[in-house]
Amino acid sequence: MHCARLTSLDGIDAMPRLRRLWLSGCTNLTSLDGLGHHPHLTKLGLPNARIPDLRPLSRLPALTELNIDNWQKLTSLDGLEDHPSLAEISLTYAQDLRDFSALARMPALRKLTLQGLDQLTDLTPFAGLWRLEELHVAFDDHLRALGDPGNLPGLRILGLHCCGALADLGTLIDLPSLKEVWVNQCPALTSTVIADLEARGLLVG
Repeated sequence: MHCARLTSLDGIDAMPRLRRLWLSGCTNLTSLDGLGHHPHLTKLGLPNARIPDLRPLSRLPALTELNIDNWQKLTSLDGLEDHPSLAEISLTYAQDLRDFSALARMPALRKLTLQGLDQLTDLTPFAGLWRLEELHVAFDDHLRALGDPGNLPGLRILGLHCCGALADLGTLIDLPSLKEVWVNQCPALTSTVIADLEARGLLVG
């Protein structure tokens, strides 16, 4: 949907069979309040516009994937907690985000991508993601250490891409569930760290 004149989603509930909806061109939307009564909607592209919160997404029980970027100017992910089906979340240059706590209360979350989140200096805000299986971190110039995000008992895949300052992998590589670590263009990681990953049989790529 590419309509810069659209300011609300009133009336969209007349299309209950929607499966995919892309709102990127709707740059004057002020909220997502019109969403609801869409039991089959699995993919949603958020508008390139400031929105107050994500609470209307709780009315989309089949939604499985969501990308949040800098356009929405969100400071928290409130509204996503307890979502029954959201399995993949991408936070792309969403540099206004400060509160990530809703992620730990998402029962279906399996894959999380963090790209260009320069507000992060480590990954401790993502503690408690019990069911997470894949974590990808990319293009973060301020991330120096992964820190200790607590127990992530389901994490199998860790991807680190273009994190120029990253020098310390913290406690994540000690997780017994971890099977693959992808490292691409992270020049601050020493040869000792890389050798350790290889010795553990984790390094891919």
